[in-house]
Amino acid sequence: MGTGSHLAEPAARTTLRAVPAQPRGHPTPLRGVPERGPRAWLAVAFALAAVAFLGDWLTGAEISFSPFYLVGIGVGTWFAGRRAGVALSLASTAGWVGAYLLTGERYSRPSILY
Repeated sequence: MGTGSHLAEPAARTTLRAVPAQPRGHPTPLRGVPERGPRAWLAVAFALAAVAFLGDWLTGAEISFSPFYLVGIGVGTWFAGRRAGVALSLASTAGWVGAYLLTGERYSRPSILY
């Protein structure tokens, strides 16, 4: 039988420290991303949505550019909040439809639009 030495040594104690909670509405900071206010991030997100619109418009109707709209929506929602995300979603939807109508081209099949 063993000597039971594993019972004689006290277990190492760990100290738990409380991590300060982030204020409500503020995202967790990302390493390497500069701290800016929600308005600045909202402007960046709308600029990204505008770039997606221009790319969508310039590439024509048969090339899907919708994933690029999601970049702006994601940035706006993460850094500026839910309302900004909803506003960007609506603006991106309008941009997507507007780009489709501005190209003057129609899809070769009606099911492509959906």
